[in-house]
Amino acid sequence: MTVEEIISIEIDDTQIQDPKGCEPLEDAALYAIRQSKLWGGPEYIGPEFSAHLFAKHDRELTKQDQGIVNAIELWSIDLGKWLKRQRLFQYLLETFQKADKKDNKPVTWLELVALLSSRELGLKFYPKSTDRRHLCAAFFALVAQAKEVRSGIAFPIVPTQIQLWISELRRLGRTVHQQPIFNWIDEPSQGFPSLPTFHCADCGECGWVGLRDPEKDTEIGAAAVAGFQLSADATKIYRSWFGYKGNRSPEIVIVDSG
Repeated sequence: MTVEEIISIEIDDTQIQDPKGCEPLEDAALYAIRQSKLWGGPEYIGPEFSAHLFAKHDRELTKQDQGIVNAIELWSIDLGKWLKRQRLFQYLLETFQKADKKDNKPVTWLELVALLSSRELGLKFYPKSTDRRHLCAAFFALVAQAKEVRSGIAFPIVPTQIQLWISELRRLGRTVHQQPIFNWIDEPSQGFPSLPTFHCADCGECGWVGLRDPEKDTEIGAAAVAGFQLSADATKIYRSWFGYKGNRSPEIVIVDSG
């Protein structure tokens, strides 16, 4: 289907919301229901439910559960009708259509946010990239839940797909920046150094693992500066972290991102 076949003839400007209300705090369906109300879409008026409902198999659903599922589906259909009238949805479909005609490369998340922000004036009111990402993610949550009726059956208005990529964490790093992003150590971002990252499973704290370069101490001291320089050589950092026979190097430095 083309964009013209999906979008309604009458298009409304999408009212961009405050990104503070777009942070995900609940299950996908509950999050989309909250976002729909926030963005001016249809409100869910069915019975309350918990995320555990979607963990049940169809044969395990009670009559009450099935009633809730039906109510959610009716809301999803109304959401699809509302979504077809939204200009931001039109921009989203056109962006993918142009990318598909241009080449077969998938549009990355950051590229997609940038492309939408260049067309949707409401997103330009929020210069922070994190705010724009929250807003786009909230709108995409609505797209994922929206449905339309075809031959008497409710289908997703557009196909959505989630891919989980699993890779070795030993290559995972973060850019040294006020707003760090994850990347692969052997594929560093231009302009900002990358260091191996750590994450504490107990307290949730995260940050970088660096290695003090003692060869720079004399040069730094001669400049009358109190401090030391870190090496960004990931191979040296890993070797120093695990050490010889498990003895970690005393030059290892843990940098808290907070």
